[in-house]
Amino acid sequence: MGRLALEIARDSMARGEKHLQEQGFNLTAADISLIACIPVDGCTANIIARKLGITKQAVSKKVASLESRGFLQRMSCEEDGRAFTVEYTSKGVDALEAALEGVQELSRVYSRSFGQKRFADLLNELQEFVSAVGIDL
Repeated sequence: MGRLALEIARDSMARGEKHLQEQGFNLTAADISLIACIPVDGCTANIIARKLGITKQAVSKKVASLESRGFLQRMSCEEDGRAFTVEYTSKGVDALEAALEGVQELSRVYSRSFGQKRFADLLNELQEFVSAVGIDL
């Protein structure tokens, strides 16, 4: 199962990266992973690190890169002056919207390839699986 999940993830990330580049956003799969885990109202680097399973230092480095390219901004955290909140810029919101459009297009491609009903059933089963094993989306 691990290999199947990995290959599906690789395929969807490669297609997503290609879609975003076609839309004028120069983002890598790693950039997309980080951007996708940030809620609309922002969050701290600790939350991002937990979601991605990487260190806070790695998150800080990646956020700095995305910030310098205009996708994200860091704001002082009101609850903890030592921490910062990561938020989307307008360019980041545009990239997120383009990524969501890419996900919808990918779902249409997979649905046509696999069959609409079979694909819908697969998604339902995967949602039940994720819930049953306690994966936090």
